[in-house]
Amino acid sequence: MSQLKREEIVLSWSLSYFYLLRMLFKTMKLLTLLVFFTQVPSNIPIILISFYFPCLLIFYIIIS
Repeated sequence: MSQLKREEIVLSWSLSYFYLLRMLFKTMKLLTLLVFFTQVPSNIPIILISFYFPCLLIFYIIIS
């Protein structure tokens, strides 16, 4: 099945007349976003992170 066809099927769930299909779509969307945005790569040095979030560097220095 092509990607376009799969996308059409999933999007049709969001507009479905059946409540359970709409809830399935919302749940899948929420879980996908949750997994995507909570992943933290383990190989980023603390200095690189602290460049974007200076308070983390201060916290890291305090707990070290």
